[in-house]
Amino acid sequence: MSRWIPSPREAAVAIALVVAAIGFGRFVHRFYEIEAWLFWRLAFYWVASALWSGACFAVGHRIVRPRLRLPFYAHAAVAFATGVLVFGVAVFVAGALSLYRAPLFLGLPAVFLLVGGRGPWRYLADRWRRLSRLRRRLPLTETAFHLALVAFGLLGLGMLYFLILTPDNVAYDARWKHLALAEDFAITGGIRRFPEGWTFATRPHFASYLYTWAFLAPGRLFDHIEVAAHLEFVAFALTCWLGVPAVVRALLPKERIGWSVWAARFAFPGVFVYDSTLGCGADHIAAVFAAPVLVLLYRAWRDLDRGAILILALQLGAVVLVKYTAAILLATIPMAALGLRASWLIGRRARREGLGAARGPLTSLGLGLGLLLLVTTPLWLKNLLLYGDPLYPVLHAHFDSRPWMDRASYAFEQGYLAMRMWRPSRDLAGVKATLASLYEFSFYPNDWINHHGEVPVFGSLFTLLIPALLITRRRPWRLWGAVALVELALLPWYWLNHQDRYLQAFMPWMAGATAAMVIVLWRHHGRLVKAAVVGLVALQIVWGGDAYFFQTQVFIGSPQKWTLGLLEGGYRGSRERRFETQAPWPELGAVLPEGARVVLHDADRHLGLGRQAVMDVVPWQFGIDYGAQKTPAEMHALFASVGATHVFWPPSRRYGTENLAADLMFFDFVHNRAVDRRDFEFGTLVRISDQPDTRAFDDSTLAITCGEPLATGLYRAHDFWITSYGAGEQPYPKPREAFASDVEAMAALEDAHFAITQPRCVQALMGPAAEAFDWAVRRSHGNAGGAIFDIWVRRAELPRRASR
Repeated sequence: MSRWIPSPREAAVAIALVVAAIGFGRFVHRFYEIEAWLFWRLAFYWVASALWSGACFAVGHRIVRPRLRLPFYAHAAVAFATGVLVFGVAVFVAGALSLYRAPLFLGLPAVFLLVGGRGPWRYLADRWRRLSRLRRRLPLTETAFHLALVAFGLLGLGMLYFLILTPDNVAYDARWKHLALAEDFAITGGIRRFPEGWTFATRPHFASYLYTWAFLAPGRLFDHIEVAAHLEFVAFALTCWLGVPAVVRALLPKERIGWSVWAARFAFPGVFVYDSTLGCGADHIAAVFAAPVLVLLYRAWRDLDRGAILILALQLGAVVLVKYTAAILLATIPMAALGLRASWLIGRRARREGLGAARGPLTSLGLGLGLLLLVTTPLWLKNLLLYGDPLYPVLHAHFDSRPWMDRASYAFEQGYLAMRMWRPSRDLAGVKATLASLYEFSFYPNDWINHHGEVPVFGSLFTLLIPALLITRRRPWRLWGAVALVELALLPWYWLNHQDRYLQAFMPWMAGATAAMVIVLWRHHGRLVKAAVVGLVALQIVWGGDAYFFQTQVFIGSPQKWTLGLLEGGYRGSRERRFETQAPWPELGAVLPEGARVVLHDADRHLGLGRQAVMDVVPWQFGIDYGAQKTPAEMHALFASVGATHVFWPPSRRYGTENLAADLMFFDFVHNRAVDRRDFEFGTLVRISDQPDTRAFDDSTLAITCGEPLATGLYRAHDFWITSYGAGEQPYPKPREAFASDVEAMAALEDAHFAITQPRCVQALMGPAAEAFDWAVRRSHGNAGGAIFDIWVRRAELPRRASR
């Protein structure tokens, strides 16, 4: 009987099982509604991730295969990375055309799969059959060894996956840059200009384009973040499975290399620790292109193969689009190396065969550079059109950058460029520290001290194996080349911005080189060396074994605990509340009307707001300077120039980079000139009135202090429009009218619109006139020398409050 036509007995058994399943489902439904199971959400995230990764590989295969023949793992890694690049650029183009709508979520991958056709899947099926035959020929002991390595790697992946199951695991930067940008683009319907000149919107943010696609998915904020987190996880897993084996095989082309070498990635336990772990950032997206860059560099190194150069240009362009730090690690050193190699090869060919023989390689290099420039247009051309500066704000001296406030150049030099906390001093000691980092980078953490302190968690096998490689009898030049690339990349990393998380971008190089060094030592030495290798590797693994449990996540401490809470939420009855995330921003967004654009004053993390945001923190924007405004009407015009409809500010933030004039003008406006005030536990929201307040404005300011660094007396608010940070920091001005005592100063309060007190010696305003003032903020600026000031604003006769 045909297997599709069951016998009566088989049909009866099947019916019995179906009835049992239905009955059991109806029974458990009473305790936990089936439609509310977390399983359905996780299944959707995996379907979306599979659709995305399949679409990327399909298009990448279609581009790479006709132009370049590579071994399987190298081809798969290069094809996937190429597809990721094309997918991100396609999302960018859709955003430029304002096409961010729900249909794009399914439509874009569907188009990619149609373009890819059947070729990619036939290729994978053919390679799977070949690999299956090879695996059957392996000895039992070798098979068991490979299975143990795979189990180790899968354990690491599983541990990472457990972390991303809660959307509250997303990193600090994702909450105000990577995911916040994606949310903004999605609600806008396309890529928009940030009129305040927010610099993080003008930097490379390729990862945000990928995450924007995730925010077009059906569902709520929880689902959008989880789709984005699953994209990053799948990208990381494929980088391990394809990229690391591709690197090892490129470094040891004459050795038999098993797929299980990808597990070497987890010999570096720093990937489990915040903030080098998965958190919807950009570093692990950059790592997608690391292995292709190295593999294609070696392929082009031999004879400047045109296909290899062109595909390499795509990978280098993608790295530039992801982030500047990744470009420094993954692009500059390979480009310089290839340039030197090309000069030597072209010169040799020209000497031997004449100048005409050099035309082909020169043409290939020219095409590669042109393609690199074309690929990076989503960065420089977008910035040129929207901000007048292809690398806004970096080239403001050569382009008509916009916006560009009066003191923007100073803010750029003394704020934007000077705020680099992770770099050595620019002297001989800094040079020595940079050179020492070539060996010490994995032993001394380069991270926030409140994360894991001075405990080395990065992983040191790469560093520790180099001395043994120096004296081994095997010296594969490709392996030495990879080690040299890693070491050379460490120099600009340490000199410019040496946080550990930035090294995640080129971890496929480091993990691949580490695996290759272990293979060389294991296969070409005796038992004593093998025993030493086992001991060293085991020591690293055991030492890093507890890094996974460090409670260093800056917002929630332990993501594992939050994931457990999510998983047990169905049992505990908090089934709907467990999907709430990123508080308090969704609550704020819920009271804002559609189309609102809110200025976030002294606030950065705003993922979940669900509305367009304007960031006013100096020096991350160059279009807003409150202190330069002299009247409320000018303040109103400033807010209108950035399209703001509302302003939100959190409870008192002690430190400010702007000056006192900025604080005075801002808090006068939001207290006295805005309307529809709503007070929350986490801050205050006001609406900007439709018409400016054009009444006469008196900015007289009374300061009652301890005498230093600000003297007691009468000032004008604009007197405090001074430089409060950097090399040009200015002292506070002298008062226009000085007072001999606090009592005398308090008597002048009746004629002042603002008051500044120093709580160390003046606790509050005194006298009948004090009733007319509202406390606004407690502040310490750079030129305060550590002194704390309270700022008070006189209440204007305007209806303004609608308390919540």
